[in-house]
Amino acid sequence: MKGIVVGVVPATGLGDLLQYITAARLITKHINDSDICIGIAKADLAKKHLHKLIQSKKIRIIKSSIEIIPKRASSSLKSEHVGSHSSALFMKRLLLKKISSLLSPYFYPAYARLVHEKFDFGVIGGHSVDDHSVIGSGVVSATTFYRCAKQLVKGLLITFPISVTPTVLRLKSRSIELFKKALQSIDVIFVRGPFSKEVIEKFTRRRCIIALDSSFAIRDLVRIEKPRRKYKFRVVIVPRKDYFVNFGRIHEYIEYLRILRRLVQTITTKFDVEFTVTVHETGHLDLKSLKDTAKTLNSVSNVKTYVPKTLVEDVENLASADLVITCRLHAGIVALSYGVPTVFALPSRDVRVKDVLTLLGLNTQFFVLDFFNTKEMVELINRSLCILEQIEKFRKTIENSINKVIDLVEIPPRLLAKLLE
Repeated sequence: MKGIVVGVVPATGLGDLLQYITAARLITKHINDSDICIGIAKADLAKKHLHKLIQSKKIRIIKSSIEIIPKRASSSLKSEHVGSHSSALFMKRLLLKKISSLLSPYFYPAYARLVHEKFDFGVIGGHSVDDHSVIGSGVVSATTFYRCAKQLVKGLLITFPISVTPTVLRLKSRSIELFKKALQSIDVIFVRGPFSKEVIEKFTRRRCIIALDSSFAIRDLVRIEKPRRKYKFRVVIVPRKDYFVNFGRIHEYIEYLRILRRLVQTITTKFDVEFTVTVHETGHLDLKSLKDTAKTLNSVSNVKTYVPKTLVEDVENLASADLVITCRLHAGIVALSYGVPTVFALPSRDVRVKDVLTLLGLNTQFFVLDFFNTKEMVELINRSLCILEQIEKFRKTIENSINKVIDLVEIPPRLLAKLLE
């Protein structure tokens, strides 16, 4: 039986790759006679990152028929480019993206139908349609991929756990209406937690099912041995810049970097600690954020930067930490999977992290900080000190929370296997 896992985000996103490979491995675990293709843009990069995790002839990676999806909305283009580029160039880019947004949901599904083989069933890999996606082109991308997946599949089409922002309930546009219809065409929708469940059920008037994000299955795929250390504690920082750019909040980004410097200086005076600044996305803005953070912290000797070459290296880096401070959801999920206390710095309205932490039974008020709110972000220093001072207590809390709900990661593949009988 042939199935496809459709990757909505290109292989530059390590968190997204993580969801696709864990979904594929979970499916082959529950459906013995299945052969799975992971269809993703930038397939060659995906093969490089995932070769150590595939370990099965039943899983292969194929190039997605969708390679050109607009990355930024006009608002983000304007905030980043106007002033440094001519208005004529800005208008040209805006026009091209507008045309692409109009044609994508129609052209690519038709193209996919012509060039790709048909599959017995399909899975849309875990992803999010958040506020960042809505102001950008994420809604168009998601709609296009849903419609492509529908063309590629002869039978059942389901999602693995996704999240959707409440903002879609308030917006009225053609792209939102197309997104709703595409979402309604999916046979079974799994969500990461109660917030997305409420949003999607109101939005589509369809029932959906809560399941644990498939990335939590990584702990069964990658075994971690704690390395010998020069320092007592190891703290991993995962910064990002794209949110600040796309929401026009560069001032808050500068303050965020200053707070990280204060954090490192304060913790260094109290603990024997090493800091690693890393990326969980290989896009240019994340690499730029890595450089910005390294430059901000260059006066501190116990700070190093690290760019993983494969997803396994990324997992090993995060799982061997004592504390992870992250602006990337799935960097935090990897850390939590291995019992590592994690503080998330994300917009306060980010439904994804609320879904995940609420399902785990963890306190979102403590473990999540709004990185657009400078006064709140200052609390990052006290939260980090609190965790390191009581590290064993926090480790046990995380491990107990994960162990209570880890079986929920198996819900989508189990139901899929049952429906395919």
